[in-house]
Parts: sequence; C-alpha cells; structure tokens
Amino acid sequence: MVTPARPITPVGPVNAYETFSLRQRPAPRARRASCEEAGCAWWPAGFELRVDETTDLGQRQAAYLRADTSRPKPVERPAAGLTLFQYPPGTRCHGEHWIETETLYLVRGGDWRGQTSPTRQHTRPEHWVEELGENQQRILDAQARG
Repeated sequence: MVTPARPITPVGPVNAYETFSLRQRPAPRARRASCEEAGCAWWPAGFELRVDETTDLGQRQAAYLRADTSRPKPVERPAAGLTLFQYPPGTRCHGEHWIETETLYLVRGGDWRGQTSPTRQHTRPEHWVEELGENQQRILDAQARG
C-alpha cells in the first residue's frame, strides 16, 4: 500500500483525528426504498383508491385490495358501483420507490496513519455535512481556548 503524500505532519496522535470522505461508486446504482425514505407524498397523508366494481378489472382490483395483508385494512365507502378504499397515514403505497446510492458519505476515527473506529456511513448528505460542520466548530472552539 502506498502512503499518499501529506503536506503537513500531524501534530496530535492518530486517535485525535476524524476523517470525512466521499466515495463514488463506479456507476450509479439504485435500491428499493420505503415510502418514508423516498419522501412519498402518500406516506404522511394516507391515500385513497377508487375502484369501479362494475367492471371485471375493477372486481379483481377490489378483491386484491380486500385480501392484501401487507397493509392495514382500508376503510371502504361503496357508492353506485364505485368503491373508495381509504388508507391511513403511514401506510405503504402500492408503487415502488427507488433511490440512487452512488455516493457514500463516510466518517471514521483516525487519519491516513490509521483507523481508530469503525467507519460510519450517513444515508443523507445533509447529515454528513452537519457532522462535518460540528467537527470543524469543535476544532475552532479548541483553538480559541488555546
């Protein structure tokens, strides 16, 4: 393993440092995500599905919704061949959500000389930026105290 060139020799021990890094995967990848992770508009508000049970397709759709055990039982409001299925907030919708995972937001204890703690991965870039900012503020505060 080649040690990268460093312009400044560290002053403190390796355990006095934290390393913040971004890693780019070779190609964008996506993974399935929950409604909550993907920011689905139906997650916090709940949703409704209208089914026309006068048609063969509508009857099959209604039978599927009634038999579905992966979600809470919907409230049914029948009206002249149409059935309104109402789902409460926090119910997973019937769509699929995908989020890209091409960039890894990493934080680990130590510097280029060694790793002193397991690598943590942030799932949201804003959390990584927030932790980096807090770390920078701790350094400035320590410098100001002398």
